[in-house]
Amino acid sequence: GRFILAQVPLLGNVLGPAVFLFRSVPFGGLLAFWFMINQSKNRELPRIVRFNLQQAVLVDIALFFPSLIGALLSVGSPDLVSALNEPASDAMFVSLLSVIAYICAGNLATGKINGFPKVPVIGDNAERSIGGPFD
Repeated sequence: GRFILAQVPLLGNVLGPAVFLFRSVPFGGLLAFWFMINQSKNRELPRIVRFNLQQAVLVDIALFFPSLIGALLSVGSPDLVSALNEPASDAMFVSLLSVIAYICAGNLATGKINGFPKVPVIGDNAERSIGGPFD
């Protein structure tokens, strides 16, 4: 998202400190990932929190694959990498922001899992992994 954050100063000013803080912690991404996995299994937390934590884990895993493909392509042609780097990075960033906005809007609208549309495929898998509907 560095290209979009550079082009939209307001968005960069809002998200910049959070990104800086997240990247300043060594292994911050791995620690956050581990925390979300463990807390999504914590039955003492409300179901909606566990569901959204698991959904965040699955979105993170889903966004890993385009990054892996980009890393594999970078071994090849430098011209191809330079041509695709910015649009691919922007597409992943906009996709992530769209998913976050969709999940937040659904939570604010209803506050319950079955009351709003889940992220396709990811939401169904998240619901299956946190347990039954009567937790």
